Amino acid sequence: MFRIPNSGSSWSLAVAVMLFAGSALAKVQMNLYLMSKCPGKQHTQSTNNSIAVAAHWLKWIASIHVDYDNSNVLDLQFDYIGELSNSSRFGCFANIQHLCIQEYADADTALKYILCQHQDVKKIGTYSQMAHCLIGNPTWLPATQCALGTEGIALLQNSVRSTREKNISTSLTFTLDGQTRCMFNSGHWVAPEDGCPGGGSVPKFTESIRLLEKSKRRKKM
Repeated sequence: MFRIPNSGSSWSLAVAVMLFAGSALAKVQMNLYLMSKCPGKQHTQSTNNSIAVAAHWLKWIASIHVDYDNSNVLDLQFDYIGELSNSSRFGCFANIQHLCIQEYADADTALKYILCQHQDVKKIGTYSQMAHCLIGNPTWLPATQCALGTEGIALLQNSVRSTREKNISTSLTFTLDGQTRCMFNSGHWVAPEDGCPGGGSVPKFTESIRLLEKSKRRKKM
């Protein structure tokens, strides 16, 4: 049973801890769905276009997550769109690497890793790039073991399967708490009235995140 502390300072500390716990539970889930490199040669042109678009908009995601100080209220997760093929593991390796980082590190590390990947798209999916992007990171060993083993393949399969089950096929698609927030397709935001309600700017996204976070926090009180 929860007891009210006798000490005023202890009571203040207890309230602070409870409020912090409530705030932690109020995080908004943001998912970014982007095109996988799988299955390699089959979708080379569309995949390359998607990578180029992703490289640009990942910096935009970083602005939402870090520059606008949303990292404390946002649970950022990446998922992939694509078809899996047993013969294209090398083409999938970049996605496997990233999902393993996401599995064993925090959202900031996973975001920094995929930003690092896209600094040199010609090296995406190589062992050397993985080593370079993870240098000095404490998740290096478990993430590498994951990427080189069956765990990483399973993570990618589950990611693609989950995306397919949600009927998401447009790269890039952004969701907040499971609801589509914006889609970016063929070099532009999909019309706001049907694909990007509320607008696609960083301030508008931040406003949506903060409103959801406040609503969830109120429900926890």
